[in-house]
Amino acid sequence: MEPFFDLVVFLTLDPSTRMDRLRRREIERYGERLSGTGDMADASAAFLKWAQAYETAGPEQRSLVTHEQWLAVQAAPVLRLDSSGPVQDLVDAVLSRCRAIGV
Repeated sequence: MEPFFDLVVFLTLDPSTRMDRLRRREIERYGERLSGTGDMADASAAFLKWAQAYETAGPEQRSLVTHEQWLAVQAAPVLRLDSSGPVQDLVDAVLSRCRAIGV
């Protein structure tokens, strides 16, 4: 599929904000199942540990390093956006870039 990409959008977020969002999402999805005896406690803890390492992990897991390597070899232009902004601003930025490159 990559040869058919017109644009790659790479969203970033401050690591502490990203982890706060992930923790909140886990609680919203699983609630009491995350408690010490809940059936999702161990899986959620492992997921959050894995996610915490995104910025520092190497190529052995999905990480910023592996994403940067992938982005470096893309033929399509890469639009980097900070996803802390309003969704509408992100959408507008993507649409603007699409218009600029004739998509």
